[in-house]
Amino acid sequence: MNEAPVSIVVTLPDMKDTLILLCILAVAVAIYWPILRIARKDIADRANAGLGNGMLYAVLLLPLFGPIIYLLLRSRFRV
Repeated sequence: MNEAPVSIVVTLPDMKDTLILLCILAVAVAIYWPILRIARKDIADRANAGLGNGMLYAVLLLPLFGPIIYLLLRSRFRV
């Protein structure tokens, strides 16, 4: 039962997939970061007014579409 050690070799297609994934991640951060900055201000304003932020957090945590839904419904979350 002498087995040779298994080595992991990263091939060019794997690196290309990783690069594409990193590009998609960078675009997502570039889109969502300004939205979340606006949301942080609204969260602070609601907390200072004594209102809860549960629904706001629930919307923001929806995968992919949460911050976009927040922008569309932002007037309902403002104080």
